[in-house]
Amino acid sequence: MSKANVSFRRFTRAPKSDGRRAQDRFPAAVYRIFSLALSAFVSSLLLLLPSNKAYGQCFWQAKPLPYCQSFWFLESGPRLGTREAYGKMGHVLALGKMRNRQSHSALGVGIEFSTGSESGLYRLAIMPRYRRWLSQNWAADAALGPAVLGEGYPAVGYKGLSAMVALNYRGLFSLNAEMETRRLEYGTHTSYSMGLRFGSYLALVEIPAVLAVAVVIAMALARSD
Repeated sequence: MSKANVSFRRFTRAPKSDGRRAQDRFPAAVYRIFSLALSAFVSSLLLLLPSNKAYGQCFWQAKPLPYCQSFWFLESGPRLGTREAYGKMGHVLALGKMRNRQSHSALGVGIEFSTGSESGLYRLAIMPRYRRWLSQNWAADAALGPAVLGEGYPAVGYKGLSAMVALNYRGLFSLNAEMETRRLEYGTHTSYSMGLRFGSYLALVEIPAVLAVAVVIAMALARSD
């Protein structure tokens, strides 16, 4: 077995029980989650590579044809919803790629990771997305897809559906309306939310700021227990 595989297994292996409360071991879990999130953030910086004009790829300057043939999107921001069972506040991170099919439309797919204000709530969905260009700067987005990772046992599997519609301005800001269904032991829970997402370079500022605040809050809560 290679050293890389051994290191990965050690990193992801569940800690042995030492009789301590879960709250006492919480900071270590926070550090691991923060490390994974930081790695994902650093990987996303690769998207800042200069675009290849010969192939019409636009990384952070999404535009309709004939300006761009394909483009990446990175979105991050808070949301407020009707999730009484889980907490109303949440945060969403979306990353994906789209390709302009006609002068006024684009198709693509992305992954969307969301969290809630209640501890242990998380969700990852695969979201095919359609974009309708309203002008060179304004666009309307719609996405629908299954959630394949989330709280509960087992963590991997069909967790419900996620849907989203948004009004996007130059890939910098978007106003989003979202719906989620969750499979629970007693049935299906449907929730609705509204959110503001930051995109492009603004997302690269918002993501580490949110991570830093989350870690500080988590450590403060762990110490207070």
